[in-house]
Amino acid sequence: MKTSILILLLFALSVFAETQYEIGEAGPLGNRVVRETSLKSPLSDIEDSLAALYHRNGYLMAVAVAEVDSLPNAIVRVRIDINPGPISVVEKYEIDGFPFELPSMEIKVGKPFIEKNLAKDMTKLVESLENRGFPFASVEIESLAIGPAEIDEIPVRIVLQIIQGDSVRIKQVIINDDLKTKVHVVERLMLLDLPELYSQRRIDKGIERIRDVGWLDVSGQPQLLLDETGFWLLRVPVSEG
Repeated sequence: MKTSILILLLFALSVFAETQYEIGEAGPLGNRVVRETSLKSPLSDIEDSLAALYHRNGYLMAVAVAEVDSLPNAIVRVRIDINPGPISVVEKYEIDGFPFELPSMEIKVGKPFIEKNLAKDMTKLVESLENRGFPFASVEIESLAIGPAEIDEIPVRIVLQIIQGDSVRIKQVIINDDLKTKVHVVERLMLLDLPELYSQRRIDKGIERIRDVGWLDVSGQPQLLLDETGFWLLRVPVSEG
């Protein structure tokens, strides 16, 4: 009940009063970033928003404190202090099961651990495999160990596991039987040289070329089908119009 009353009070203050922000300790991200984040957040969410901001930038133990005071003349003063804690630093980064030379990774040993960069790396690994014959590839976090915290930094150890899935070579393109357009026209527009190793990038560009001709369209994503003889077919949902 007390928490609900406090939230309602803060909401009322944010709506009906002028709010002044005073930055005490902004931490390494600086006053401007902290102020901009505070201005975008409701009073009741400032601490969580600022802590999340620091967590995203590698300060996993960061704590934000926002003290709210009501002053005369309908003014609300918010004093903000950040305790960032030690920076998290990548101590180990392993990628198991990747069959090719690794693309350039965002996460680097000895550099701060930025969570969004790990997501970028995982996407980049999957896309690399999708363009080299592995359309069913995925990446899993095998382990993500954080700590124990030291004086100046928090060590982070990451192991990613690659699941390749089947290697796919497209033997044939198939389209709806009721079209006037012949399948070899679609293959030529897509610049496919069948049979060829699956590449998501080449397929996407091929779809763009089909749409560019003006009298054909593609509704939805092409589908891979395995026929009874074990060959892979690419069904392209082409329509005329």
